Amino acid sequence: MKTYAYRIHPGIGIARVGNSTTDSYFGPEAPDVPPTGPYKDNQGRISRQAVRFRIFRYTYDDGALSNVREIVNSNKIIIRWCVHLANKKSAAAEFPPANNAFRNRNVHSDERSRLIIDAGNQAISGKDQSMPLSGAFMNRHVHLGDLKTDEPGRLIALGGFGHSASVPPGQPLLHFANNDGWYDDTSDGPVTATVEIASGTDKGIHIADSAWLVVAPPGFAPGLYNIVTWFDRALEMAIQKDATHEPKEISFSDHIFPILSRIVKLQWVDEFIASGHSTARPKGNFLDPLLLKKLSNNKPEHAQIRRRVLENLRIPDDPNNFGEMPRFGNEGLDAENPHVRVPPTLTRLQIKMMKAWADGKFKSDFKVGNPPEPSPLDKIKSSDRPAALDRAALEDSIGVPFFPGIECGYVMARPETYDRPFRISRKLSAGDLTSGLAVPWQADFYECMSEFETTWWPAARPNQVFRDGDAGPVSWVPDWFEKKPMVDKWWMLGFVSKKDGDNRYIETQRNDDLDLIA
Repeated sequence: MKTYAYRIHPGIGIARVGNSTTDSYFGPEAPDVPPTGPYKDNQGRISRQAVRFRIFRYTYDDGALSNVREIVNSNKIIIRWCVHLANKKSAAAEFPPANNAFRNRNVHSDERSRLIIDAGNQAISGKDQSMPLSGAFMNRHVHLGDLKTDEPGRLIALGGFGHSASVPPGQPLLHFANNDGWYDDTSDGPVTATVEIASGTDKGIHIADSAWLVVAPPGFAPGLYNIVTWFDRALEMAIQKDATHEPKEISFSDHIFPILSRIVKLQWVDEFIASGHSTARPKGNFLDPLLLKKLSNNKPEHAQIRRRVLENLRIPDDPNNFGEMPRFGNEGLDAENPHVRVPPTLTRLQIKMMKAWADGKFKSDFKVGNPPEPSPLDKIKSSDRPAALDRAALEDSIGVPFFPGIECGYVMARPETYDRPFRISRKLSAGDLTSGLAVPWQADFYECMSEFETTWWPAARPNQVFRDGDAGPVSWVPDWFEKKPMVDKWWMLGFVSKKDGDNRYIETQRNDDLDLIA
């Protein structure tokens, strides 16, 4: 007997704000394949990063999965989408959570709903359609994004234009996360869809498994990844609900190399990380072919070098093994007790895999000098595309409950945030994932200039960068002495991307007069 299930992918999609009113580009749709851009339009404004949602039909024969394929609009199939975006930051608890204090405490309870920017549940269907999403903050209109459908009827979602302001105008920015009277146009919320089939064994109206849309600040270093990604965190949460998601065998190529590689590549956006993992540091340059050949070999004669790496890791709950790697910064939050600050670490699954690797219990499947090339989505098997879409979106987002975070806060590390693998709980409502983040987001981007907190999320918010012709790394952000220039001039900052024919990641597209702005 055949049965069918319909699911939206990616399960969690990431859009990013940009101030270009004309240009956009699609976010990652396959693992390790960065978005191609262009990241700015011909006027130097940042293009918005769009996310494309698709629906896949899963066919089961007598309960066994037999086929997975994407479905699109046709004369027999009609897809109807609904999206509900909201920004609850200004009505949320202060960050960090403590003493039940709320932002904008001067706004009385009967008026607090005016602090929530809610676009409502909006529907769109058909081919090549479009509609705006907007709400209001204290009666001021706020554009949260746009919905579109393409020719096959897939949903294309875009966020806001990166606009942040205060009501009334001119309110000071006094804090990295809590600024009364301020708002921005980031948001989040559920994505739902129905599929109407006119004929066949699955004739009827089907409700697709829902997804979630998160609208975040720009990612300024596409192609560089945080050491712990949101995918790593979501995978750990998925295993708690379904143990079959845990790898049966540790592969150096699939599980260990990504961690080591990310650490080294972050040297291009953070000089503190470069001090331990650049080409000038042979013991920490895990991409050096001679060292990589030993690291990828499970033979006992290489155990000492693997053990040395493990001993430098931060291991939670192990007072005898509390190293400095990865160099995330000083503080994160305990996801279950967010008033408690803890040093960020790899996920427990990542640490478990690193321990197995150190003990030689892994598959030596890496070809030094000839690593496998990542495949774009259209080169991936149809049945593997849903998982690729889920992973690609989340790998481009940070997965540590930082202080407070960028795409999502500490709630991303809580099991109850997910009610099935890689999908947000249907008990949550629009705006819940981003409510605890900084308002406006630019205030926290500015605060990361602190010399004591320079390694929070350098893959999205670079600290130091290289430019062609520079002898060494230079500060990504000019020496501004207050937060306001970040609100006004964030779009003038450059993007860090891989230089053609080179292994370096170089900042480009920086507006020439940015460093003249005080």
